[in-house]
Amino acid sequence: MARKTGGQIVETGNHHSLVAMKGLYYAMWRQQIGERKLNTAFAV
Repeated sequence: MARKTGGQIVETGNHHSLVAMKGLYYAMWRQQIGERKLNTAFAV
């Protein structure tokens, strides 16, 4: 996978390596996981 910002590749790797770097990919992944947990917690 590659993460682009402003047209430039800033991070590359597989999911596990990108999460381990704790960069932009990690921040977006954490945000998505948090939203998913919130949606699950409030599901009716």
